[in-house]
Amino acid sequence: MVRCGVLAVAIVWCASVGLAQGVSVREVARADSRVQGVPRDAVFRSFGPPRINDAGRVVFSFVLESGDGVTASDDQGLLMTRGRGRLTVLVREGGDVDGASGRTIASVGQPVINSRGLVAFAGTAREAGGAVVPAVFRSDARGRFEAVARMGGRLGGLPEGVEFSGPIGLARQTPLDDQSNLAIKARLVDPGGRGTNRFTEAHFVVDTRGELTFIAREGESVHGAVDGVYRKVNEFRQGSSGALVYTAAVREEARADASTVVYTGSPRRGVVPVFTVREEVPGLGEGVSITASSLFDLNERGALAFRAQVRGPGITHNDWAIVTTRNGSAGDGPALEIVVQEGDQAFGLDEGVVYDAVTSVDIDAARRVMFAAHLRGPGVTQANQHALFVREADGSGALLARAGDPAPGLDGPVIQEFFGDPMFNDAGQTLFVAQLDERGTKSTFARACYVASLDGRVQLVAAENRPVPSAPGRSRSGEPVVAHLTGFDLNDRGEVAFGAEFEDGDQAVLVATVRRLASE
Repeated sequence: MVRCGVLAVAIVWCASVGLAQGVSVREVARADSRVQGVPRDAVFRSFGPPRINDAGRVVFSFVLESGDGVTASDDQGLLMTRGRGRLTVLVREGGDVDGASGRTIASVGQPVINSRGLVAFAGTAREAGGAVVPAVFRSDARGRFEAVARMGGRLGGLPEGVEFSGPIGLARQTPLDDQSNLAIKARLVDPGGRGTNRFTEAHFVVDTRGELTFIAREGESVHGAVDGVYRKVNEFRQGSSGALVYTAAVREEARADASTVVYTGSPRRGVVPVFTVREEVPGLGEGVSITASSLFDLNERGALAFRAQVRGPGITHNDWAIVTTRNGSAGDGPALEIVVQEGDQAFGLDEGVVYDAVTSVDIDAARRVMFAAHLRGPGVTQANQHALFVREADGSGALLARAGDPAPGLDGPVIQEFFGDPMFNDAGQTLFVAQLDERGTKSTFARACYVASLDGRVQLVAAENRPVPSAPGRSRSGEPVVAHLTGFDLNDRGEVAFGAEFEDGDQAVLVATVRRLASE
């Protein structure tokens, strides 16, 4: 991290060809970028999916071409932007961790970044004796990394003699919250246990002091009034505020079979059950139960939204629905309400066009719910059955985009379907990637990235098979054409970080800023 080389200040250019008005793009890195901490003549072979926080800082992994002072033992690492877009090496293979312990970083996984600019990732550590072990790393305010959890290691809060045995990974959604608490899942080994009890899977949160708080551990007593133990924990997620949600298979003393329970809470407030699958759910109506659940999402205030299959009076079969937590409580846990249900009239579409299934769910700080759904009804075909919607907290809603419609900002293509999970920020902007039908072109199908606003505008950020304007001062002939778009992230300022591979073999990490109207 002290080698020669500097990066020119990131350059901003106005959107023109292939980009909607109101969108500007800045270049963060290219294959030939010169960065302090990387040998002067080294070339970047590839970049990982970028992540961007609400301050506009971007972090992403990199791999260097071997040669020119680069070997297989130090060719990977993380880059991060700092003040005025200056790019620096945050960490590189072979770099020291944990002070003067002799421990180094052996491999680097995909990073996450919180609002404070602290970074965490799962990778491997090389011990002083040469052994390579799974580990999870977190940076401090000075950019120094520590192995928060590693195979063979211990943490404050672990029972006496219990160690990490690997694998060790991060929770879903926001594993590093805004207070820098890190949510982790890991396998533990208890030398004093017997048989299968020697190895258990645990889910916990590590604070900035390195103290561990167990959330759920296989074989341990469950939270709440139920007399039972955890058998298996899934869907372990943390929100930016530190709120948690997870599902667990629970073995109860009074039942022969295991039940599935959904829990929510935080290390500070404790964890409470939200509902038990196939049992009546308070707040949803008498006799109404949830038979399956998935696609959980937490907003920054700890409110929960998820997809559920529901059954009960007035429900002819296991209809899907979007369920959210609401103010108040029901029993020991938060109250729930159904906000969208299969068969409801679809927002913004002809009468009789209804929701048929949901494929993604997201909730923001204002309790707006963005969701993707399949449709059925008059005029619905395989070509136009996919759509994106937003539901306001007051129950009103709008159509954001639909398959079969012309691709906004482009001449000719139509939206065929939506790629991956859309993202929703607290400004009410939705980032989505559409697969386009471009029959007759050299590439029949291409992808385009869009940001939809609450006022109905849909703005093109970037599209495959289209050029991106050249950065001023670069000696490039013409405008490079994007061959592939890779990795997207959206912050609350309307900035989109993404990767692009060009037809000439070059690649870049870019940030597009989607300007908002005063009314948004």
